[in-house]
Amino acid sequence: MLALMVLCVFLLGASSQLRGQIARSGAVILQRREAVAPLDLADGKMVGIEAISVFEPGAEQNRLLGLRLDWNALGMVGAERYAYLDLHEIDEVIRALAFMTTELAHANHPENVDREGRLRTREGFAVGYFARGGQVRRYVDWAPGNLRADLGEDGFIQLRERFELARDRLFAD
Repeated sequence: MLALMVLCVFLLGASSQLRGQIARSGAVILQRREAVAPLDLADGKMVGIEAISVFEPGAEQNRLLGLRLDWNALGMVGAERYAYLDLHEIDEVIRALAFMTTELAHANHPENVDREGRLRTREGFAVGYFARGGQVRRYVDWAPGNLRADLGEDGFIQLRERFELARDRLFAD
């Protein structure tokens, strides 16, 4: 079997800066969160998405910006139910989704050619696809919880739009 295209970025193994700041002790840490529409999964469940800003009072200029994804609907509880994406990771996911959407829409590959695209963030959130001929499986996963959920045909577009909206809300004030 020929693997035509593989897009992999592995940053797994470290926590996001957001999670580190939230878990920090010995300081007053404030969070500002604003929900955007959740991501619809193929099975009818949803993943919550929030734009998040984390800062210490008096040091707002050093605030950290990013996203928090809530995997509660998929059975995750406690602190592990949240995936944090730092600001630069939001842009990386948006670019990867645009690339994968274009590749899937414009590629015309033989039936015996397997294709895969994937991006995984530092904390273990991933978005990707597997394709063979005309059959495509789009997914998101959350490595710490060993969760993988399928997305519908427009899932990449929906996720990109949600991430763009959340990123824009981070700079609204």
